[in-house]
Order: sequence, then C-alpha cells, then structure tokens
Amino acid sequence: MPIPIRVLIVEDSAEDAELLLNELVNCGLAPTWDRVETEADYLVKLETAPDIILSDYRLPQFSGLRALEIRNQRGPDIPFIVVSGTLGDEKAAGLIKLGASDFLLKDRMARLGPAVTQALKLKRARDEQRQMEEALVKSERRFRSLIENASDLVIVIDTHGVIAYISPSLKRMGGYEVNETLGRNFLEFIYPDD
Repeated sequence: MPIPIRVLIVEDSAEDAELLLNELVNCGLAPTWDRVETEADYLVKLETAPDIILSDYRLPQFSGLRALEIRNQRGPDIPFIVVSGTLGDEKAAGLIKLGASDFLLKDRMARLGPAVTQALKLKRARDEQRQMEEALVKSERRFRSLIENASDLVIVIDTHGVIAYISPSLKRMGGYEVNETLGRNFLEFIYPDD
C-alpha cells in the first residue's frame, strides 16, 4: 500500500515536477503536492507543514539556497532535498552544511525515492527522540514535585554512601539545610549510638 506524503516542490518546470512525482510513486509513495516558483508562494505553502521539500537550485525568480534559508528559519525540521540539473560539489556541500538533507542531479532520479525515504526516516527518529526527551522532562518535573512536597524524608545516595539528593523536608525533620548535606556521606548524620 502506498505511503502518503505531503510534498512541496520548488520548481519552475512543470515537466520536471512531474518527473519527481512519478519517481516518488514508483518508490511506493503516494504524494499530495504543491508546486511553487516564487518566494511569496513558497512562504504561503510552507505554512501547510509539508512532510518534505524538493527544490531545484536555480529558478528564474527564486533559488534553492533562499528556500533552504527560509526553511531553516520557519520549519527547520522539514527535510529539504535539492534536485538540480547541474550543481557543483562545492555548492552541494555548502547546502548540506546549511541543513539540506541531500542533493541529487536530475539525471539520477533513481536516487530520489531512497533519499526521500531516508530523510523521512531520520525526521521520524528526531521526532521520537524529542518526544522521549519531553516525556522525560515531564516525568522529572512530576517526580520532583512529588518528592519536594512529600512530608517524608527522601534521600538518594550513591554506592559509597554519598548523598546525591535529599528532599527539602530535611530542614523540618533534621534541622539541616539541604546544601549542608549534599556530597557528604550519610553516616556523618547518624548518631554514633544509633
């Protein structure tokens, strides 16, 4: 079953855009797409949050470099692939340094499907990583709120008995400030008779 994908094509040639779309279909993708030729149209279509941007390097009124710069400002996580008739190695390397996912020449369209698939796979991995980090931060906040508002004393020590964390209830229960205890061995705070 074809995989749906929203594609923004920055290309002045309708025929070249059709070639891109045919290659995506041949690779098992089901593109819904928009084609733009100007910066103004690009800005409007970029608001629709496409899954990927495929851009020619040179257009009469616009350029792939400018499209990449705008993408970096407005939607830096949208994969951006430059597809050009001619593009030197220096320019291609410069585009990659600026954040393009890949580049390919129009006479090597067979690479388009794998390049798009790889760019989307990397984006999914980044999205998953970001979601895990956000969940971790949320969990940490919840844990910290629970521990810091608990009436019980909570102490975290390392394998050598050194206090790595102690809850604020220490002041009320033991009379010590938290910063007085961190980094010290917990046995220092136990009465010898105990």
